[in-house]
Amino acid sequence: MTDVVIAVALIALIAACAGPRISRAGDARRLGAMVDELQRMRCRIELYRMEHDGLLPGQTAPGGEVTCDGFISALTESAGGGRAPYLKEMPVNPFVADDTADDIAIVNCMDAAPCGGESTGWWFNVATGDFRANDCGFHSAY
Repeated sequence: MTDVVIAVALIALIAACAGPRISRAGDARRLGAMVDELQRMRCRIELYRMEHDGLLPGQTAPGGEVTCDGFISALTESAGGGRAPYLKEMPVNPFVADDTADDIAIVNCMDAAPCGGESTGWWFNVATGDFRANDCGFHSAY
């Protein structure tokens, strides 16, 4: 009987030590996925700008306004002239667990920065062309 108690105690000890490592590994995996999505989006935005004479996705004129729907449709719908969509769909921020994980907060201010409180997975500044994560203040630095 004491052998069983010792075995259970050892298993509990191992689980207690391994739990945080597993959690950190999951966070590292999600951070890697988020950074990958950021790089992919930034590349697609830059490709769009190069192919549309400097316009950002959703803009119709230099310095013009960009709406969330216009931004998404510019990147996910066929542009005509043989251009395929830049994305199949908007990426999901892996740190956002609800249906706002692929939503974008769009601002137009040179000094604006995401705080993570806009309740969206992503953040895009039209004035600077800056695309960032928007799930927390720490990730908005990426």
